[in-house]
Amino acid sequence: MGNLLVPRGRWTRHSGITDPGPDISAQPIQDLRLQDPRDDAEPKPPASRRRLWWALWLTLGYLAQIGLRLYLSRQQIVPLANPDESGYLIAARVLAHAGAPSDFSFGTLYQAGYPLLLVPIYWFTSNPVTVYHGALVINAVVNALLMPLAYVGFRRLHARRWVAYAGSAAAALVPEGVVYTQYALADAIFPVLVLAWLLCVHSWLTARSWRSSLAAAAGSALLAGYSYAVHPRGLVIVIGFALVAVAATAFRVVRAWSLAVAGPVLAAAVWAAVRLDDLILSLLYPGGPRSLSGEAWSRLTNAHEQVQVLEMAAGQLWRIAMDTWGIGGIGLAAAVATIFRRNVRRELRLMAMLVVAVTIGIVYIAPAALPDNQTSQWASGRYPDALTVVFFIVGVVVLLRARGWRLIACAAASAAIVAGGAAVVAGYAGGHISTAGFAAFLFADPAALTGGWDELSVWAAAWVVLALLAAWVLAALLADRLLRGRRAPWRAALLLPIAAVNLFVLVQTTTHVSRANTPSQQANSLAFVTAAGLHPGDVAAVDYGMWADWQAWIPQSFEIWWARLDFFYSGSAPVPAGATVVEMPWPSGKPAQASWPRAPHGWRVVAENRAYGWVAWRAG
Repeated sequence: MGNLLVPRGRWTRHSGITDPGPDISAQPIQDLRLQDPRDDAEPKPPASRRRLWWALWLTLGYLAQIGLRLYLSRQQIVPLANPDESGYLIAARVLAHAGAPSDFSFGTLYQAGYPLLLVPIYWFTSNPVTVYHGALVINAVVNALLMPLAYVGFRRLHARRWVAYAGSAAAALVPEGVVYTQYALADAIFPVLVLAWLLCVHSWLTARSWRSSLAAAAGSALLAGYSYAVHPRGLVIVIGFALVAVAATAFRVVRAWSLAVAGPVLAAAVWAAVRLDDLILSLLYPGGPRSLSGEAWSRLTNAHEQVQVLEMAAGQLWRIAMDTWGIGGIGLAAAVATIFRRNVRRELRLMAMLVVAVTIGIVYIAPAALPDNQTSQWASGRYPDALTVVFFIVGVVVLLRARGWRLIACAAASAAIVAGGAAVVAGYAGGHISTAGFAAFLFADPAALTGGWDELSVWAAAWVVLALLAAWVLAALLADRLLRGRRAPWRAALLLPIAAVNLFVLVQTTTHVSRANTPSQQANSLAFVTAAGLHPGDVAAVDYGMWADWQAWIPQSFEIWWARLDFFYSGSAPVPAGATVVEMPWPSGKPAQASWPRAPHGWRVVAENRAYGWVAWRAG
């Protein structure tokens, strides 16, 4: 993607890119080391020692990233993003044979790829709070891999080691790539998985030995298959990988025999994912799941729905630029330009095409299954979060290297995404979007920039991002003009304020979304168990009048790990045999005692929650 910056000219056999001549300002990303001219005059330690020191620094950075994530999530004790969090946690519980299943019939299928990572927690404990903490620890350990992976990405764009290190630290703090580690969600690991997959595909396309080609082909196929096991968005990755594998073989970028390795590995991984999903369906969905693929296909194949689908896609692309303060938009523009630019090596063009195609596929297909009445979710940053980090990395490299009109052109494209996307989102979701309570989960980054934790102004957020984008570009151009040959180190200083904004938004999101909403959910789920005196051996029954209030009973089904919630019709059926606690819906405007007019003798109210609308009764 750095070929956007490469001027036309002759090719060099060594690097496969245009020879820029003596003018350092015209050098492409692949050859630029962001170096100080004095470096060549200074003695350097042996290469092995330098690599060892950088490995040590990278390890320390990785550990620091783990520590930051654990610190931010330290106060989380109950699932907040329901039903998704509880769904993944209960799926892990049944896969580990460590407790009872639940009934998620007619709900979203929570695929087994992420719960598999949580299974080992249940080997040691079934305590819900401990399990939840364990899930957040696993999230932190896996998600912090963004830093070493981003470092590899920067190095493959031929940034000097110290710039790659600083850039990877900033990339590992992109809020949309990090914030989901505070929840038991597949989104916590998906950005890591996608970035690792892209790097593995690139390794395959550039392999120089049969061993490395074999390993990269099998590894990229396995990661693509696992991505499908983690989330439905992985289907786009599987299709994208299959297409790029065929294209790479046809254009002789890779050997045909390596495709013979990648194909069976991909097929086996997808088959395993399907089998695991069938197991989850049999255990947790006795009435069948909600058909997201059916809903999406119905909308995508309807010509009259295309305007709405394109509006959704525009909202998703808007968030890629918004949630990276315009830098991701620069990276997206550079990737698109690389596809159409002449004198670009085939593997680089294929990588650009792959990233852009997967992005378009995700933003076009993923939100298509959302209901018509959830317009605010159409512009959620959750679906393209994996690509957000990728485009941030590319955008940083362009920001640090591009000169003059090239940088201005990419910045203008990013500004167009921000402004155009804001117009589209304001058109279908309104210029002001409610972010009160946990609704801010969907718009945390724009809300943090504007302080709109009760109501988000779409245009105010867009103007803030445009101002930040202008600041990055002007600072880079000013350093380029004033410092010429030494501009690279000074441009890299931009990473400090960029990382600071990332960290600020991340902390604000933690404070106003995760921590602020924990007490209310704790009062719903943990309080239900403690106030009702539920212990292993007790059985809880729930009136079917609560079925639609899944925000209440699904988190409770995670807390009651030893038994499935037993639903019954209190008006026409007796209390299920063995039930010791019954949960009833709380009628509006009536006392708690009125929630169960036909309560058998000896049953009394032991807990109630007006916010979630339930009343707990216990026998004796």
